[in-house]
Amino acid sequence: MGRLDIGLGLLTTQTPPGGDPAAVYEAVPAIGAAAERARFDAVWSSEHHVAEDGYLTAPLLALAAIAGVTSTIRLCSGVVLAPLWPPLRLAEEAVTLQLMSKGRLTLGLGLGYRTAEYGVHGVPRSKRGRRLEETVEVVRRLWAGETVDLDDERGRVPGLAVSPHPSTPIPVWLGGYAEPAVRRAARIGDGFLAGGGEPELVGRLLDQLDDEGPVHPGFQIGVQQTIIPEDGPVDPEVLRQGLLHSEETYAQWRDEEGGGTTLRALSGEPDAGGTVAKIVDRLTPVLSRLRRYEHVQLVCRLIHPGLDEAQSVALVEDAGERLLPALRARWEKLPEGPSESSR
Repeated sequence: MGRLDIGLGLLTTQTPPGGDPAAVYEAVPAIGAAAERARFDAVWSSEHHVAEDGYLTAPLLALAAIAGVTSTIRLCSGVVLAPLWPPLRLAEEAVTLQLMSKGRLTLGLGLGYRTAEYGVHGVPRSKRGRRLEETVEVVRRLWAGETVDLDDERGRVPGLAVSPHPSTPIPVWLGGYAEPAVRRAARIGDGFLAGGGEPELVGRLLDQLDDEGPVHPGFQIGVQQTIIPEDGPVDPEVLRQGLLHSEETYAQWRDEEGGGTTLRALSGEPDAGGTVAKIVDRLTPVLSRLRRYEHVQLVCRLIHPGLDEAQSVALVEDAGERLLPALRARWEKLPEGPSESSR
């Protein structure tokens, strides 16, 4: 029988105009600790650069801060923009976090899409797909204790090695919204983190994943969904304004990049708000589509820009009392479809 894990995220630290970025960043450990108390299975951080609203630039540092105040919750990046990172540095930071957290890291990697981000890092955007795949290969070899000679457009760097090595394997998930991301995840990933969207969009991504047939045993699937509780401890209008800020930010980036599948998918889900009962009903088609898989995670985008620490913690605690039990109960009642675990 497939298990449903429920994650909290993505933590982005976005701060609307007039907000206090320092307070938003300071709240991250408290939100992570609240998520563990509320029995979330995982917490997810994200990464972007040159964003005017203070979008989180150091996702692994944020997870390290959460690791220091928790002991069981899984620490997941959704996603690290791997083409922007030197592979050795990424491998080292991941090992450090894995050891300090006693094996709780899931390293989610993705491409990113903004020309500005690639520009400030001096990385050619046109080669991002190849760089992502090379990074996955290199970090895995380094973690396995190999010495690696790196030779790419950045130059030749011989004798790369990591010490110490991970005490337990670090799962590498790949995230994305478009067909190439699905194919890449099935071919080289330990899991796939799908962006949010309507059940039809999620279904198309999962259909393609089934067709590709993931290579790695125990392949896991995560799906993000936006949530606006209308019967919770925070004024839903405050949450909607925060979601609007995110959507306007993505719209601006979409205009900068000329649109595309990825940015269209970032506009959130329709009717994200409602009572707990309505939210569970809305998510049921997505859960039904996931029910036949062995390893599944629903990532709840519950923390929106503009919240202070008390509001964020209250939302998480309320979700632990009402939303999570309701989602898990609904999951158990859904019929299991044909297993895809052997595909």
